Amino acid sequence: MADLVNVPDVPGVPTVFFAVPGGDLLPALLTADAVAFLGSPAPWGIYLGGAPVLPVDNVVTLGLKGEHVIADYPIEQGGFASYDKVQIPKDVRVRVSVGGSDADRALALETIRLIEGDLNFYDIYMPEAVYTSVNIAAFDFHRSAQRGLGLLVLDLHLLEIRSVTSGEASGQMLSNTQQPSGTDATSGGTVQPDTPLPTPGASSGAVDAYLAKNTVTPAAFGRGGGPV
Repeated sequence: MADLVNVPDVPGVPTVFFAVPGGDLLPALLTADAVAFLGSPAPWGIYLGGAPVLPVDNVVTLGLKGEHVIADYPIEQGGFASYDKVQIPKDVRVRVSVGGSDADRALALETIRLIEGDLNFYDIYMPEAVYTSVNIAAFDFHRSAQRGLGLLVLDLHLLEIRSVTSGEASGQMLSNTQQPSGTDATSGGTVQPDTPLPTPGASSGAVDAYLAKNTVTPAAFGRGGGPV
């Protein structure tokens, strides 16, 4: 190793830092985070039941958007008044990459093809948080002669799925609701079913009976037999 240059410590001369003899400091700084990562890798990406879903090499980017819509309406003198705030389902964007052989990249594409149309509730894992109940809404990738021949980069778009139990979905009537308008419609009297239409090929007697019962005559409206 060459001798260190003697830089005087005087005003106007910047401080010069030299490598520690033996070269131990720089490798230690470069590998400090890598050792921690290899020792206990943190979960990243799309999971189902605690297991990763996609056979990919890396999660390149992960973004999530939460949004609320505040409804308003115009009032007098050109003003507006807000009256409601509704939460929009979360929007998740995940970019992953997979290299390796052609078979590895084909496996990743086939996996996405199989799960993009299913109805499973997936989870988005980060070291700091887990976002549950999302499903794949779309995915895309772009490859060109200058980029992406040996490395496949996939963008996945996921949306939060909210399961709402209603009276119609659960088969139960909603009666004790907070607002009267939220109750299910109920029948308050006897319902008279309409006379069914004659089946094809029915006898002429059945057709005549049906017409006699369901034909409205002028007398039914309080008039005589003249034109209505």
